[in-house]
Parts: sequence; C-alpha cells; structure tokens
Amino acid sequence: MGLLMQRVRSTASRLMGAVVPDAYRLRLRLRCLFFMYKLWPFRSVSREKRVICYYRDGSRDCPGLADRLKAMVSGYILAAENGRPYYIYHDHGFVLQDYLEPAEIDWRIELSDISTGFWACRRLWYTDSLVPLDASVPEYHSLCGGDIAEGLCGDLREKYDFHRVFHALFRPSAALQQAIDSYCQEYQLTEDSYIAVHIRFLDFFENVEQPHDTVYTRHASPEQQAEMIESINLTLEHLLQRHAGKKLLLFSDSPVFLAAPHPQGIIILPGEVGHIYAHAGNQGVTLKAFVDMFIIARAAHVYSIVGPGTHPSGYSYMGARIGNKPFCRMERLRCE
Repeated sequence: MGLLMQRVRSTASRLMGAVVPDAYRLRLRLRCLFFMYKLWPFRSVSREKRVICYYRDGSRDCPGLADRLKAMVSGYILAAENGRPYYIYHDHGFVLQDYLEPAEIDWRIELSDISTGFWACRRLWYTDSLVPLDASVPEYHSLCGGDIAEGLCGDLREKYDFHRVFHALFRPSAALQQAIDSYCQEYQLTEDSYIAVHIRFLDFFENVEQPHDTVYTRHASPEQQAEMIESINLTLEHLLQRHAGKKLLLFSDSPVFLAAPHPQGIIILPGEVGHIYAHAGNQGVTLKAFVDMFIIARAAHVYSIVGPGTHPSGYSYMGARIGNKPFCRMERLRCE
C-alpha cells in the first residue's frame, strides 16, 4: 500500500507539473492555507498596518534555511519601503529566537497577536520585487520565499544592502554564539584564515531530503559515486594550491561524502548534517546548519562546487552574504 501511494503521488505530481506552471509552489500555497489559516475570522486582531514574515508549523513542505533568511530580509525591505512595522514569527521545525535574536530591530511577535483568518490579511508568495502595498489592507503576511535585495539597483541597493539589513535584524543567540566560538577556538578559525567550500548533492549518495528510499530518490551507482569523490578531491587540491597558506573547510549535505577520504589538511566540522525541513524538530541538525552558515560567513572566500550530480545550493551563498565575502560557483574538475 505504501509503494502504491507513493506511485499515485508521483503520478499526480507529474500531471500537476505538466499542466500547472510552478506546481511545487502551488502545492506549498495550498498546504499553507489549509494548515495555517481559518475561514471564519474576518477582522484583523490589530489595527496596526504591518508586514509579518510568517513561518508556522503545519505545512509539511517549506524552503530551506537560506530561502527562509532571504524571505525575512525581503519582508523587512518591503515593510520599510511601505512605511509599515515589521515582525517575524517562525516556529516551523524550530523556534527562530533559539538561534537568532533581534539586533537593532525588534521583530518579535506572539502567535496570538497575528491574524490567522483567511479574509483578515493578504498573503505575499515568493516576493522577488519591491511592490507597493494596498493601504486598505492592514496586515500582510510574507510567506515562503523571495529575494528582493538581489534585484535592487542604484540607491535602493545601497540603502538595503543585504549584509547591513541582515545584521540590523539578527544576531546569534547566546547558545549559537557559544557553539560558533567553540569551533573557531578548537580549529583556530580566525576571520579570513580559511576558505569555505560547499557541495550539495541531494540524493546522489544517500537520502538527504527523504527519510527512506521513495520513487523520488535516485542514487548514483557505486562507480559514479567513486568518480564524484575523486573529481571533488581533485578540485579541492586545486583550491588548496590557489589559496596557499589558508585552511580549507569542507561543507556538504551528504554524510557519506563527508566521511570519504579527502586530501590531507582539509577540515570537516563534526555534527549531524541534514536539511532543516526534512529533519524538523531535530535540534542537532538545526544547530549544525546555523553554525556552519556563520562559520562560512567568516571565510576569506566562499566556493560552491557545481556540475553534473550536484545542486547549486543557495546555502553557501547565504553565508557569503552574511559575512560580505567573495563568492564563486566553480565547476568541479573532471578526472582524466
């Protein structure tokens, strides 16, 4: 029965994808509406005209950490340009304040102070551009994603520089800062003393975003996996030569890859690797995701290795933006 339902879901997903543009986002919207809102409340619980970045437990699918942080920065830019107070509510898989605290802007809000009626607010989905808000709508909810800062230009790009806005919104919690400091002290990771390299494989080696094998997972053959490891190691050796005198920290979403032999001198930080929406509620995975991102932000240069079998993740790019560091997507070198 389990395999049959997986095949039914797979077929339905393919059919929806064939007839509906961006079917994944449509499914995400529907789940958010069903689980996060009620039909009967018509009035907002507050008379304040505001924007709330809203990530609530209930919808199973949700973007990864980098996409959520982009959405939070985008929500602030949208609110600021429209002259509205800005708040963030996040308990999807983890409570945001356990890892990030307000810095210059107090964005905290209680769930009881948020309008959860379908008709009491307006929702913004994947907002990538700066848009005027309707003055007659008191409460806007920014959900699921978008990167307004990336598309700005001229004075607005300077005004809403991502690095500056991020640090006006957030600072690491005491527990997160302690974990970051502990790793930096243990491995002698001073600012700009190392480069950071990140590779995202999805299900190339093993299940990363699915707990078990499903019709959606397609692992590479042992021969392809061995060739991938050899190719990545060749690329890492090239980067070690390019940045002679600096340490190389290696990050990935694949425990199998991280456990494989790598060139001497490469540092892999310990901890449980996973995707935050596939491991919702796992504090170890969540802490590791935040720690790695903030350590990437301290690197002299950040690389994302891409090519067949890899995925151009935004995770390392987010780390580079947080630290205002150079970032490069680099094709992996092929074995001869």
